[in-house]
Amino acid sequence: MSDLEKFRLAMLQRNFERAEFIAKEVGLRAPKFAEVLIAAVGFERDGEFELNVAPSEIRNENFQNITMLLIGENSLDKKEKIQFRDEYSGKKIWITPANWLSSESIYVQVLAVCYQLGLISCLNKTHARWNFHKKYRVTILHDAFLSNFCHSLIQNELYDAASNVFIHLSEYLMADLARKLSVDFYADAKHFDMNKGILSNFIHSLLKNEFFTRDRCFSFVWSFTKVGNMRLFIWDHSAHIISAFPDDVGIQSVIFRSDVHVIFDKKKIKSMDVWGSVLSDTNFNLAGRLAYHLPFISPSIAKEITWSNEIRKMWEEIYSTVDRSVPAQPLAQEQFRITFASCFFQNHGIGHALAGIVDQLKQHGFVYDAVSLGSERKDDVFQNSIRHHAEEWLHEPRNDVSSMTQVAQWVNKRRSDAIINLDGFMDPESLNLLQHNASPLNIYWIGHGGKINLPFIDYTITDKFVTKKYPENFGEKEIRLQNSFVSFLPIEFDDKLTKQDFNIPNDRFVFLCFNNPIKITKEYLTCLADIAKVLNYSVVFWFNYGDSAEFVYLILKELSALGVPKSCVKFGRRLEPKSVHFSRLAVSDVALDTFHVNMASGALDCMWAGTPVVSLVGENYTSRICGSFNETIGLENFNVETREEYVAKAIQLVREPRLLWQARQHLQANKAKSPLFNGEVFTAGLCAGLKLAIERSRRGEAPKHLDVPGHVD
Repeated sequence: MSDLEKFRLAMLQRNFERAEFIAKEVGLRAPKFAEVLIAAVGFERDGEFELNVAPSEIRNENFQNITMLLIGENSLDKKEKIQFRDEYSGKKIWITPANWLSSESIYVQVLAVCYQLGLISCLNKTHARWNFHKKYRVTILHDAFLSNFCHSLIQNELYDAASNVFIHLSEYLMADLARKLSVDFYADAKHFDMNKGILSNFIHSLLKNEFFTRDRCFSFVWSFTKVGNMRLFIWDHSAHIISAFPDDVGIQSVIFRSDVHVIFDKKKIKSMDVWGSVLSDTNFNLAGRLAYHLPFISPSIAKEITWSNEIRKMWEEIYSTVDRSVPAQPLAQEQFRITFASCFFQNHGIGHALAGIVDQLKQHGFVYDAVSLGSERKDDVFQNSIRHHAEEWLHEPRNDVSSMTQVAQWVNKRRSDAIINLDGFMDPESLNLLQHNASPLNIYWIGHGGKINLPFIDYTITDKFVTKKYPENFGEKEIRLQNSFVSFLPIEFDDKLTKQDFNIPNDRFVFLCFNNPIKITKEYLTCLADIAKVLNYSVVFWFNYGDSAEFVYLILKELSALGVPKSCVKFGRRLEPKSVHFSRLAVSDVALDTFHVNMASGALDCMWAGTPVVSLVGENYTSRICGSFNETIGLENFNVETREEYVAKAIQLVREPRLLWQARQHLQANKAKSPLFNGEVFTAGLCAGLKLAIERSRRGEAPKHLDVPGHVD
């Protein structure tokens, strides 16, 4: 094999060290070297981008020289040129060492050459020259190969180079990198400690990078914890991150959120430290986002009310008191007009609930407008249904807070009787609309579990079960439905599949544990271990989030410490379409609800699939949601009050299959006519409650607690 063939083979195998060694040893020169180089670095991005090097212009001998040419440090004359195809215009342009720094697209292409040829030694010089001209301003790059490039640098323990690439990544690419690192970190058990050390070195290098600003750090923590499945990694290094930005409550709060996700023993979470910092910073949106996560650390009702009052006090200090003297609509107006506002008119629990009732509203004298504060998704069936039945649809992304004044004016001109916010503290920015006196009534429904307790909210739509334990004088007034506060849009699915279709032996008893990881606590997992032990580890606990290497690692580690063998644990990945997901739920025997924050919409999924849910009913709103569902569907005997009863109920259902069969038969016979799944029945009760509130408003009467007559069965 000739030297040139050896060189080509090394390049094809991406063995860059070998290729560079051959090039230096045999002195490959133009034009042969140039031809091979062109073949090696030529690539496409999104089918429209390529890098061309003109052979006649290259006189360099090796990789080092070609890259030095690109970064402008070659010893050749200033006429040396390289031809590129411009990313945007498609035209071929000539770039000299003197002018490449003025173009971001050329900068990306230089990184691409470093990536393709493995020229790591030149990478830091490239960044140094770029940053010299972009002092304290980091350009955000979106090129897909960069996350792979950074991943490769970290794997090869080139931490400074990796941090120099990382600071330029968009949040999307940061999250993409986090997913790759998550697989490295958790999936390789034999080298776990080594991988952990590599990642630790990377983060220390990142924190020392002078261009790793507060904004870049926030993007890093957000991307790694929100979608990147690296929350445990962030938690392990939280002290170092916070010490680098000690006064930044935004970074502290997003780290707190990652703690809630990965620490099953919620008592270890230092919630009040972060909470106090956020309150002192008087950042209402940040406080609202944090408030959404506080129920997950299992507070008492008294503590929940204390925190809620602290948010209210903060709001009153930031804003002047809202004047709620909005002119009421005339009493003679026969039709009721409401405005739904949400970021989640889509394939989401809120979208599912709303899509199940919107076609029923007109039958009860209601019309509605919809203000979409989230993304437009033209291929989303839930959004399309909500849009189709709306009289008017307004899309106004909530990130433009200043536009809320114009939205409020639009709602006011539409003469809406009430705005119904569906998000609450799930997205506190959505509450900005309610501060502008757009309608006589501001009502909160669905969203996070609990009340808003802000002075501009008049009512919360709830039911007689979930808020039963709260003081009457706490927060906004309640529109209490006699049955559950929410309904669900039924979806057809194949109920003929078996456990074997999902790689579970048909004779194994399956406890369904599908839930958001943030809801899982040490107490919950301990109960699972107690159940398994009594039943001689013959059952299967089926979790979701099988796509998350982090979650799989954490659950297996925790259950193993409690004595549960890996053979008792199964993980499911996200399935589309949703009908396939329901078929999977249907083959399970019983679902086990989480404690302090219930399954919520996940429990409705299970019940519609015909799988009953055992629920430990607590005192807080979030711990009573599934209990409300069980009462509404007629399975009150699946509600328990202690952990001991919870374990005993699960064991009883395994040992007395007739009891389970009766419950499943009950679900099959009653679900279609229950307010939980019958939009017509649920909407009758919902509209009755809304009418009571609106009629009081039209008469000029102040809000009060309203108990709605029972639904018509």
